Amino acid sequence: MMTKFQSNITETNQNIFEDKTRENTRVSKTIDEIKQIFMNKHINQMEETQYLIDEYKATASKRNNWLVLLGRREKELKTLTNNAEDIIDTVYTNHRRVEYQTPELAKLRKIRTYLIFVYYVFLSFYVFKRELFSFGFDFDDVREEMRNLIFVIILALLPMLLNNIIVFGYTIVDKLAFFMKNKAPKNVYQKI
Repeated sequence: MMTKFQSNITETNQNIFEDKTRENTRVSKTIDEIKQIFMNKHINQMEETQYLIDEYKATASKRNNWLVLLGRREKELKTLTNNAEDIIDTVYTNHRRVEYQTPELAKLRKIRTYLIFVYYVFLSFYVFKRELFSFGFDFDDVREEMRNLIFVIILALLPMLLNNIIVFGYTIVDKLAFFMKNKAPKNVYQKI
């Protein structure tokens, strides 16, 4: 059984609970409103954060594109610088050729001309000294004179044909070397 005092406490608690419930109803509406306000703020902040993340991604993408472009431009600059240095080196080389090689080539041409002249002088002395040709016309010596004439013509054309003979010789050597390296049968069991 309850005492009167306990019953008063229970009634008081009951009354307080009812008052609180009424207040909570009033407060709960406010809490719902506050909750809605905070949810709206939260949604706005999330949208703003998402926008900023998208902006960051776009900026990072643009930065990566700019870095790739910078790499290309640096490579082009390096290539152009190397090409410019090569051109400058070529120009300096050409200047050296003009200063050194051209006079040397002129000297070599002059020496070659002198040597050809000396060659023809000695050839003419050889022809007259050996008496390869008779100045009279004798049918018996026609055969020997033709042989001598062909010999003299070959000796006379030799300096003019010398360059062609040398080039022909080198061409034959190159073709043989190419054939031996690429087309000739090889020993496939040989250690490499």
